[in-house]
Amino acid sequence: MPTVINTNLASLFAQNSLSSAQNNLAQSVQRLSSGLRINSAKDDAAGLSISQNMQSQINGTNQSIRNLSDATNLLQVADSSLATVQDMILRLKQLATQGYDGSLSTSQKLNIVQEMKDLNTEINTTAARTAFNGINLLSSGSSNDLVNSDIQVGNSLTSTATAVTLTGAGQTGLYATGGANASTGLGDTLQTGGTNSTFAITLDPALSKINPGTYTLSAVGNALTLTGSFNGNAQSQTVTVADVIGDATNPRTVNQSLNFSNFGININLATTVATGVTQTGANMAAKFAEVGVRNTLTVAGSNTEISDIRLSGVAAGTYTLSATNGIQNGGSIPAATIANAVAGTYTIKLTGGTGTGAQAVVTVTGAAAGTVSISGGSGYTVGDVLTAATGQLGSSTSTITLAALVAANMSNSTGTTGQVFLDGTVNGVTTKQALTLATGAAQSTQTLNFSSFGIAIDLKSNQSGQSGTQLAGLLTGSNFGGNTAGQVIVSQGANSALKFQSGANSDAFIQIDTLNVQTGTTGTYAGSSSEMTTLGRRISTAGAGNLAALGINDTIETWQTAFKNAAAAVDNALEFISTKRATYGSQMNRLSYVSTNLQTQSTNLQNSRSSIIDTDFAAETARLTKGQIMQQAATAMLAQANQMPNVILSLLK
Repeated sequence: MPTVINTNLASLFAQNSLSSAQNNLAQSVQRLSSGLRINSAKDDAAGLSISQNMQSQINGTNQSIRNLSDATNLLQVADSSLATVQDMILRLKQLATQGYDGSLSTSQKLNIVQEMKDLNTEINTTAARTAFNGINLLSSGSSNDLVNSDIQVGNSLTSTATAVTLTGAGQTGLYATGGANASTGLGDTLQTGGTNSTFAITLDPALSKINPGTYTLSAVGNALTLTGSFNGNAQSQTVTVADVIGDATNPRTVNQSLNFSNFGININLATTVATGVTQTGANMAAKFAEVGVRNTLTVAGSNTEISDIRLSGVAAGTYTLSATNGIQNGGSIPAATIANAVAGTYTIKLTGGTGTGAQAVVTVTGAAAGTVSISGGSGYTVGDVLTAATGQLGSSTSTITLAALVAANMSNSTGTTGQVFLDGTVNGVTTKQALTLATGAAQSTQTLNFSSFGIAIDLKSNQSGQSGTQLAGLLTGSNFGGNTAGQVIVSQGANSALKFQSGANSDAFIQIDTLNVQTGTTGTYAGSSSEMTTLGRRISTAGAGNLAALGINDTIETWQTAFKNAAAAVDNALEFISTKRATYGSQMNRLSYVSTNLQTQSTNLQNSRSSIIDTDFAAETARLTKGQIMQQAATAMLAQANQMPNVILSLLK
């Protein structure tokens, strides 16, 4: 090996060794300070990939354990309420058996029935309030979105504002002194000697949807009575008209409210009396009750409203109501719409509107103004134009707009005149169902039961003459938030199948089905199981063999039959609840086993991951000691190597 100065190989070797020793020492310090063997991908690329996959599995498993804990808590909430329902059903069985006792009087049996009704109500309310994190556990779970849904209970289907109006020809009846129907000198002033009384009529907004009709005032002394049909029932209410005593020195005005609260009608009476004059309440009441002058009061306005919406097993989503506002297949057109028509049969087709090209057959009977019937073709809507293909419908015209036919048909009080459609998606399938609307009689209710969707809508007609065609048209009007069609928006849907992840993979889950233990057949507390609805029907619904239909005039045999039916219904309901509680109990046991298994899996996975990624402190401290010694040795050797070129100086002496 030559002796040189510029290249000190020994120093280079020592520098490399020192660098390697420092790198190894730094790695040992990092591992010991972090506790991880793999701190970056360069430490162990394959090991990092394996450990991260295992961490994903661990995270999923641990979250599943928490999910199953929530599921167990949910089941416990449901089971506790089912236990309460079961206790009430056991009490119902005791009462049904007690009621069968022939020694009881009718009044005692009625007391038993009342307790059974109360228990039935409490079963429904218990089911309705049993929820976990907003999820209904013992009721249907379907709810109408009261913020965004157009179709809501209480919505009116007419656009006429409720108001007090003229009751007949001439200046008769009671009038409001303010608002759109204001009047002056038309009977709204009560004038007697020395006094002048004016009145204004206001309507209670909460009752205005159900108070259209004609009401009559009568008086006995200062007692003023309002009589009329309200919400389908004949009613009357009496208020007292107070005396108004004048001031000793100055005229004075006294206001008093004649509030017929049962009808939602309030008469605000302002009486001005001269000095020293007394106006008696009897005199003012008599003025109100003057026959043919002002004793009748007519309220016109809302004819039909949505009285109930029932959802059963409806999935969350938006469902759209639309309607035909015209003549349907087989509909009847009054003769007045085709005056001067020539008898015969005509083929017509639609030349404008939504049904362009569709054909139908019109038959005209009679020489001048027969009845026209439409058959074949499709349902028609406003804007379609019917044009005669052969001959003429009238002696001077060959076309007739459907709007004219609709207007005529709206005045036709017989037959069905409109259809309502509900569109939406059911189980991923686009679905449409059509129902026919009938003319509504006074205080009648018709149900639009869209069974394909599980949505039922009750429409109540407060006055007679509400046309099905009008209803169909109003459903698509601006009454419902300005949309082109009325919408039923289900905000939650039926939570009948709840899934809880039971493993690291997304396809590992346990399903828990919620129940509907309510006993009603319609309305808010509508149930879905026949065992529970039969129980409710036997207790609270009028009908042959049911307790709710019985009274003091029924025979012992009738009572015993009803209690026997109720006891049988109780037995079936008890078996239903017991079976469901057993199912929930077995599911809780299953969840416990699954949770234990997942905890074991998580422990083993974490142990395996630890062996890959965590620092072995015993081995790493040995490497740290070795690294420290190697660093010191390399430093010392580097110092020696750096001194070796000094030997050259001795050769130069």
